[in-house]
Parts: sequence; C-alpha cells; structure tokens
Amino acid sequence: MTKPIKYAALCSLSALLAACGSDRGADVQVMSTASRVSANVAAQAQPASAYHNVVQHIYVGYFGRPADAGGLAFFAQHLSNLGAPTNIVDLNTAYGNNAELRAVIDGFGNSAESQALYAGDNSVFIEAVYRNLFGRAAEAGGKAHWINAINTGGMTRANAAMWIMVGAQGTDRDVINKKTSVAGNFTASLNSAERQASYSGLAANVVVRDLLGTVTLATDTAAFQPNIDAAFAALGRRGAQGMYAGKLTANGSQINSLILEDGQFWTFYTADRSGTYNPGAFLQGTGSVSNGVFSSPDVKDFGSVPANPGSVTASYFAGTALNGDVGTPTGAVAFTATGIDTAAYNYDAPANLAQIAGYHSVGGGVLGNHLLDIAADGSFSGASFRCAYTGRLSPRAAGTNVFNVTWTFGAGTCPLSGKTASGVAFSYLVKNGSKRNILIAATDAERSVGSMLVSSGLEKTDVLVGTGATAVAGKEIVVHYTGWLYDPSAPNQRGAKFDSSVGGTPFTFPLGAGRVITGWDHGVPGMKVGGKRTLVIPPELGYGSRATGAIPPNSTLIFDVELLLVK
Repeated sequence: MTKPIKYAALCSLSALLAACGSDRGADVQVMSTASRVSANVAAQAQPASAYHNVVQHIYVGYFGRPADAGGLAFFAQHLSNLGAPTNIVDLNTAYGNNAELRAVIDGFGNSAESQALYAGDNSVFIEAVYRNLFGRAAEAGGKAHWINAINTGGMTRANAAMWIMVGAQGTDRDVINKKTSVAGNFTASLNSAERQASYSGLAANVVVRDLLGTVTLATDTAAFQPNIDAAFAALGRRGAQGMYAGKLTANGSQINSLILEDGQFWTFYTADRSGTYNPGAFLQGTGSVSNGVFSSPDVKDFGSVPANPGSVTASYFAGTALNGDVGTPTGAVAFTATGIDTAAYNYDAPANLAQIAGYHSVGGGVLGNHLLDIAADGSFSGASFRCAYTGRLSPRAAGTNVFNVTWTFGAGTCPLSGKTASGVAFSYLVKNGSKRNILIAATDAERSVGSMLVSSGLEKTDVLVGTGATAVAGKEIVVHYTGWLYDPSAPNQRGAKFDSSVGGTPFTFPLGAGRVITGWDHGVPGMKVGGKRTLVIPPELGYGSRATGAIPPNSTLIFDVELLLVK
C-alpha cells in the first residue's frame, strides 16, 4: 500500500492464474547514544533488566497501562546505555540535569498513543495521570499547578507525570507500587508470540488500561494473575482483525485483505503482476475464527457479473499474518499476506473524515475519469459521462480505521444503476506520505453485483491562514507561487523547481474557470488574502500523462501558493 493505486477493470480472481493480467518502542523518537549521564546519574551502568521497574512506573503514570515487551526492552536499554538511575526518585532528579535523558523520557509525549489519548488538552492529561496513578480525580490546586507548569513551558508532560509520582505519599504511593507490580506481572505474562501480538494497537491498550484501573489499595497482587489471564482472553477475541497485504502464491499478483471485528471479510485484488498494486475487483463475505483459523463458506467474487460464489480458509496471527486459500469455481487459489506498514495504513487508529475531505481524482474503470468530492460530514458525490452517484462515509462504531459506506447510483451505465449499495472504505498514504488515497467498495443487497473505486487525493496544507477576502470560484485572484517536482528523497519532498512567480509578476487567473490545472481550481478555494498554502497535486489533477516544459509525464507536483488579492 505504498504505491499509488488507480481504478482498474474488473477481472475475476479465479481467472487471474490463467487469463487476466512494527516495533512499538520505535513509535517514540529518542536520540540513540551510548554516552553516560554524567555526575548527576549513577556512576556505573546497570543491566537493562535493572530498569524494568522504573520503565513500568513511567508507563503506568503516563499511559495508565503496563509496558509492552518491545517498549520495555527499548526504554530499559536506552536508560542502561545512559547509566541512568534505577529508581523513579533519582531518575526524576537526573531528568533536570541531562539533555540526553530528557530526550528519552520526553519521547513518551511524542508518541502516537499520547497524541491519541490527550490531543492538545493539558487539563485532560493531568486528570488522566491522577487516575492512572491513584485511581482518583486530581485536587483542584494541584491540577492547576501542573497545568500552568506545562502551559508556560516550565516542564513537559512526561516530566510532570514523573513529579506527580515522586511527590506521592502514604496510600497514594502504595497504590502506585501495587499498580506497578501488576504491570510488571502483566508484561512478564507476554510469554508467547501470540500474546505479544494481541497486546498491540490502541484498542488493545484500552482493554489493558481498564484492567490496571481495577487495581486498588486492597488488591492482592499475588492473587491478581487470573485477572491478567482474563485480559489476554479478551485480547484474543480480536481474532483475525486487521489489514493484510500479500500475494497469490502461484503468480505474485497482489492482494489486500481486510477482516473486521464482526467477521466481515474483504479482499481487494489486482491482475497486475508488475509489482504495482492496482486493485480492480474484490471478494466479500462474512466468516468466523476458531483455533487460529479464519473461515467463511460464503465469499463472493465481484470480479464478475453476477458475482461468483466461493469460500476462504486461512490461518492467522492477529494483525501479523494471514495465509490460506480462496475456493473458486475453478479450484483453490492460495495466498500469503502479512500486516500492513502502519505508516501507510493503521487499522487500529480511528477513521478520520478530516483526512479525506476534499476532491479526489478517479481515473478510468467502469465509472470513467471524474472527480470524487468528499464533504466534511462524509457525504460524497461524483459524476462522469457514464455515471453519477452520491453516498456517505461513516466511521465504524468499533473505532477502527474503516468507514461504513452507503452508495447510491443514478440512471445510465452505472454498475448498479438505480440501486443503493453498502460496503466499506478506507484511506491510506501513498508516495511516502505525499497524498492520501481512498478505496470504496460496496455490493447490492442481493450481493450479486459490486462496485469499487480508488482515488488519488489532492493534499492541501495551510502554512499560514490569511485574514483578508476569501478566494471563491468565479472570482479573479492574484497569487505568487513556486512549483516543484515531487521527490520523496529530497528535503520536504521538493525536487527540481520548475516555475515560480516570486520575485517577478504575480499570476492572475479566474478561479474555477478551468484556466489552470484542476489541482489549482480545487486546491485554492477557501484561501484568504495573506494566506499561504501548500498543494500536493497527483498527475490526474495536474498535467497527467503529457510532458509540459520541465514537467515529465505522470508527475506529482508540489506548489507553494500565496494569495495576494481577490478581485
């Protein structure tokens, strides 16, 4: 899923063989060093295992959960490399005196989990720390003190969490010690590859955070193991959920398989064997899991009309591997797949409408070349000379990175003319993050006909929001701009500069009149005078397959645009 995906012609899976052609600790950014923390830290380095308890303290205070195996090893080794103190009190003192140690500890605040839990609200963060550590609300005075310290830059969130731990007295301190003891027992119970895989992702963190929230002053930590085992049983019920990328073993044609929490099974496949993932059709069904096997007796292949019946049987390792066979009318088709790189697509992250709102280009296929317009509320529409449609995308209640879809087709040569279909959608990054694409797939109520599209998105980033008049279609606007060829290996992905008005005459054009490339007509509206916006424009919304001056065919472009005047 790191290649641009375009819509392709339908072709049944059974025909492909013949005719058709994360380590969690690494989430947190810290400097890698083997140097020692000087006079303010322990003079002699300790083995990584000596830091397990202090790492658990930080996880419990900051995240309200035990460390996972990878995170525990990662942070313990870094603290060992630094010769840091092995207890939380001395570690807190050393934090204030050594930049390298601060980088390790502050890494907790830079993690994806921290951003998902606390966003930008320091009040929510402090309240969460008190509940994580003590199981109670923060007192007003203390809460105000810590919020002010973070807001004014006096300390970071991670530093504040450590100070709150260090300052605990009496029963508060005893509760922390009990929670840390249970956290250590939980991490020690990650004694199999399956258990380690189950404790992965934000959804799993919620289950274990709830478990640790039940630990109180009265908890017998030695007798708590059955609760830990029950938590692993709950995590195991995730089953085969997730997104898997792989290939047909016979010929290397690429597939992406999606299994949802309710057993829905979707596989998007391509006839392209060149290495570029261009899905053109899909399988859909509902299955169940048992003893490490996912199976569905009622899978249909929507690469043909009407859809061909089939089945699937696959062994799975939660979120990590999915290997098996698809039964088709002409025989079994074997496949192997592994978990998706979370940098491109993270199944455990919540689906985000704000990421996909705007205009997307849909090229070719049954629906023809056209623009897909997704509104902020998830409603969408598109039209070409062959088909017009409307629909809605709604984040799934399970909180995973998948949308539910309703898709209504107009009259004409639409694949589901006059019908409303239902299905799923998901978005992912391509071109090393330069743009976001979305895949939409749905079937009619009888599951006899299906339709799908894959779009190339226009990325808009406001570097500076203006305060003047707003650029709208029909107005003549004046801008300065600079254009670069997109290059993933260049600084800020800006490769060769091919044009610029900066230092010369500003560029004037009527917005929305088709006098500029489509990416401009749809990327500039909404800007205000004085504002600056960066546009990342895929070829379909730029110059397409034709070469233009210094712009090669099929180029993704980056434009920095400054709005000077709206006439």
